[in-house]
Amino acid sequence: MKKIITTLFTISLLFTSSQSIAAGDGYVRITPTQPTQTAGKIEVLEVFWYACPHCFDFEPYISKWLATKPDDVAFRRMPGIFRESWIPHAKAYYTAEKLGVLDTIHTALFDAIHKRKKKIHGDDAIKKFFVQHGVDRAEFMKIYESGEVERKVKQAYVMGQRYKLMGVPAVIVNGKYMISGSTAGSFENVLKVINQLVDKERASTGVYDEKPKASSTSSKSQKSESTKKVDPSKPSWTTLTSKDEMTGKFSAYALSSTAYPSKKMEFPYHDVNSWVLATMQRTNGFTSVLIMLQI
Repeated sequence: MKKIITTLFTISLLFTSSQSIAAGDGYVRITPTQPTQTAGKIEVLEVFWYACPHCFDFEPYISKWLATKPDDVAFRRMPGIFRESWIPHAKAYYTAEKLGVLDTIHTALFDAIHKRKKKIHGDDAIKKFFVQHGVDRAEFMKIYESGEVERKVKQAYVMGQRYKLMGVPAVIVNGKYMISGSTAGSFENVLKVINQLVDKERASTGVYDEKPKASSTSSKSQKSESTKKVDPSKPSWTTLTSKDEMTGKFSAYALSSTAYPSKKMEFPYHDVNSWVLATMQRTNGFTSVLIMLQI
């Protein structure tokens, strides 16, 4: 895992997505737009780290916002990973998610670290914490050390680099905008900016609706642009697309279960069954990179 993270970090330093700060608007524009995981809805993504005191302080604010979240908005969380020592907390989140105990673990882990000053940072301490909260020890280890959790951690690291995150907590709206206490001025303002950007996305696309129509031209178009069929005779791919608003072109971000023959420029790195494929694309003089993880 350490070697993969190091390799990904090296690649991301060479090829990164650009950002532009919308002066006075409280957010940073992410260019190109990054793929989301909530097709048909406006995605709001919180990026956090359990040991971060600012993330702990932000929790009541995001909980307040979630209480009135519109139906056409999908909320999810992603652990931030800036260094190797953050990986155990990322694994803890994805383990709790897989085991269906996030409601039990998420707030409790924040409280234990920040209210009770518990040192819960390494694998053993996290395992002990889960067991204390009713999780079977063997079941915890099975999931915590699983390939599925490892893949999600790698994905989180890659996406953090593509969002060009500078710190946590941060909120990403629909893969296009990054908001933080620094950009918005306060956590209270972060919520206001989230709502403004959700309204902006709803108005600009016209495909998000709390009561979506059974079928419409725009929704069909949205579906065709966000999902690509895969030839069953070829290795299995999950493909997302991201539209570059500067050029109107779409870029593909793929996750594959097997090595796929490609003539594209590759940066392979072998560690267990994982490797990284980075494809350079030059558009109007700008170079971007697609980073794909084998899963």
